[in-house]
Amino acid sequence: MWIQCITWTYNCIEVNKTKYKINYDKRAKQLHLEVGDRVLVRNESGHKLDNMYAGPFCVKAIKEPNVILFNENRKKEMVVHKNRLSKCN
Repeated sequence: MWIQCITWTYNCIEVNKTKYKINYDKRAKQLHLEVGDRVLVRNESGHKLDNMYAGPFCVKAIKEPNVILFNENRKKEMVVHKNRLSKCN
């Protein structure tokens, strides 16, 4: 009896894990970047009247799910998660 409960619980966890992954993949931001693209970085902290984005920055390298950006003005590199980026025209 006890082993059946554990097995049932494990199966429910696996089914829910699969459902959550499918839903997450549907909502995840699909941003296709290449080296040399120009992007804006969303400001995570700040006041509601502050600018929402900083930049533009140049993409130097891509290491999923992070992107290495290069600031041309400051000659500085920074690593940013893909979800914080928006492509710049």
